[in-house]
Amino acid sequence: MPVLHAAPLFVISMKTLSILVSACLLGEYTRYDGGTKEFPELLQYANINAIFSPICPELECGLPVPREPMNLYLEAGETYMKGVQSATDFSPLMQDYLAKMMDSNRITDICGLILKARSPSCGIWDTPIYDLKSGEVLHLGSGLFARFLAQRYPEIPLISDEDYLVPEKRDEFWAKAKKTKPISGL
Repeated sequence: MPVLHAAPLFVISMKTLSILVSACLLGEYTRYDGGTKEFPELLQYANINAIFSPICPELECGLPVPREPMNLYLEAGETYMKGVQSATDFSPLMQDYLAKMMDSNRITDICGLILKARSPSCGIWDTPIYDLKSGEVLHLGSGLFARFLAQRYPEIPLISDEDYLVPEKRDEFWAKAKKTKPISGL
C-alpha cells in the first residue's frame, strides 16, 4: 500500500492594517453641529483585515461639541481656521494639538487615513479656502490636520469619504495601505 504524504501546511499571516478614520464617519457625535456622518460604506467595502481607530482633531484640540462652524481663510499667504460667526482664530489650538500629537505615542502603526471631505481639519484637497477680506472662495485645499499629515508622512495613503465611494480610488487606497510601512508615534 502506498504511503500518503500530507502536503506541507502553509500558514499565511494576514497583516492587520491600522487605519485612522474621522470619528464622525465611525458614528461618533463629534461634528460642529453635534451630529455624526456615519459612513456604513466604510465597512461594506473593507474586505480586509483592518482596525479602524477614530480621530477628531477639532475635538482633540480642545473644541467643544457642538461648536461654532469653521472655515479656512487665506491671509498674507497663511491659512487660518476661523469661526464663521465670531472670526475667532482656532489655528493656534490646532497647531498646539499637532505638536503634542507628534510628541506622544497615542497612535501607532498607522497604514492609512480615511477622512471627512471638505472639513477644515480633515478635508483632503476639497476644502474651500476663503479670502479673509472678501469671503470669496479662492481655491480648494486640505484641512489643517490632513495637510500636516500629508506633508509629514507623504507615503501614508489618505482618502476622503467621498473618494472612498469611487471603486478605483478605494481599491488604490487599500492597495497602498497594504504596502505601506506603518508610521509609529503619530
